[in-house]
Amino acid sequence: MGVDEKAVEQVREFALQEKHHGEVTEAIINKYAPKENDNNSNKPVYVCKVCGFEYVGDLDKEPDDYKCPICAMPKTAFEKKIL
Repeated sequence: MGVDEKAVEQVREFALQEKHHGEVTEAIINKYAPKENDNNSNKPVYVCKVCGFEYVGDLDKEPDDYKCPICAMPKTAFEKKIL
């Protein structure tokens, strides 16, 4: 049984796409995740009801067209986290 070159190329392409998605996700996390040494204890936290992303700070200060950086849902998909 020979190797299906088309299938091999498709798997390579898929692997490159997944690597790219991982890099994009990591960049989003690094940009938006609270740093351990940040003092966010006084700030409100809003949670995206779709993906669970936590926005730390005043979500009302974001423009009306703000979207979750993970799942792209509008800011109306967030609810304030009860601590």
